[in-house]
Amino acid sequence: MKALADILRNEVLLCESFDDWKAFWQKEERRIPLSSPERGTLEQAFYDGCRADRVAWAFAGGYQWAIRSLLPSYIDNSSILALCITESGGGHPKKIHSELKQSGNNWNLSGKKQFVSGGTGADVLVIAAREGEQLDGRPQLRMLTLEADTAGLTLQDMPALSIVPEVPHASVVMEGIQVSSEQVLPGDGYLNYIRPFRMCEDLHVQAALLGMVVRKAHSQKVVEMVEQALAYFHLLKGCQLQEEPSAAGLAMAGFEPRLMSLLDDVMGIITDEDELRAWKRDKQLLSVAGKARAIRKEKARHWLGF
Repeated sequence: MKALADILRNEVLLCESFDDWKAFWQKEERRIPLSSPERGTLEQAFYDGCRADRVAWAFAGGYQWAIRSLLPSYIDNSSILALCITESGGGHPKKIHSELKQSGNNWNLSGKKQFVSGGTGADVLVIAAREGEQLDGRPQLRMLTLEADTAGLTLQDMPALSIVPEVPHASVVMEGIQVSSEQVLPGDGYLNYIRPFRMCEDLHVQAALLGMVVRKAHSQKVVEMVEQALAYFHLLKGCQLQEEPSAAGLAMAGFEPRLMSLLDDVMGIITDEDELRAWKRDKQLLSVAGKARAIRKEKARHWLGF
């Protein structure tokens, strides 16, 4: 991992605001060259974590690469992407009421979204909308992309969250927006994007957190912790390569408690009191969406006959 050695030779990235982080993240020289064998989205998330001085920026980098793992056309696009799924009733497909109606060769979009990560700092929104209903009554969902400055689209910052408060979140209002066919992504919105994203986000954010652990342990010369974090990262790479989602789900269910234990161990090598308080607060990021992970684990166990 030559890129890792190069990154660890440099100082950690110090960013006080999301705008500072965004300006750095969008620099071309930060990225691993296209010809590098370490080019994958999971590796990019890991290295973003290595550069981060706090969990917020590790999460932000992992989140960007998670979206790009499903939208490979954005791999070399430095825009800050934001997934827009959740509405006032939640993120379940039946709770998505934003509408995408076809009008001739184009489409018309209206609706509201909440808890959009990146807030008003996002450049491109990846939006879930209802196209109609299937024969069984379930919503037919599509995904589309919109520039954040599109006419008829309004982003409004929401109050900071209790964890990773540096990462802004926004609500979105979409009023009669004209959408071209090129902006509507191919395939089923739920099956191709929403359902796999939970796993993709977990993989990439956890990879970024492991990169951050490597940086902290390396700075304190705790070689055993570096080795453990690297071993866990390669376990995540194995999960990403699994063709059967349930097999990956089982492996991650066994891995996640060990990652939380490792994050607890990191507290023993942090000497700054403010940093320690922030670490204790933000490591709870792994508890977000715990219900969804529990469901994924039970489905995976059932797949294996338990």
